[in-house]
Amino acid sequence: MSSQMSVTVDSQPEWADNGQAAIYLVVDNISNSLCSIDGYPGVAALDSADHVINVSYEHALGAGPIPDPGIYRTPVIPGELAYAGLTWTTGHGAGCSDVSHFQVSLPSPDPMSMTVPFSTSICMVGANPGPLAVTAVGPGESFTNNPYHP
Repeated sequence: MSSQMSVTVDSQPEWADNGQAAIYLVVDNISNSLCSIDGYPGVAALDSADHVINVSYEHALGAGPIPDPGIYRTPVIPGELAYAGLTWTTGHGAGCSDVSHFQVSLPSPDPMSMTVPFSTSICMVGANPGPLAVTAVGPGESFTNNPYHP
């Protein structure tokens, strides 16, 4: 199923406010058949040398600028888009790591990782690795009534 999907970063600019940043991951059904997704994608932040950046991974649960639609089966017809959201703490200086891309695995019976280029920084929160909060994959309409993505 993952081989029938592509993942990119939404064309909206990165949302940033008060040290928090967010983007949408756009999931596109590039096949000729119906696909379904249910759950949270696996996401790892990597630097330019392909080293995984130490972050704590959590489900967004509606916190931050991108609401979590919750887990339910999202049918994606050919050419239709679905979305997932990412939020993290950003900034510059000590305790921050430069990200060059995300490795994304969609929840499916045959998970396949996809590289999604995106430059940003992820920062620690106190002495803890910064959290990378991820929403469940949901249909486009679950994200449209959001101030970040009009």
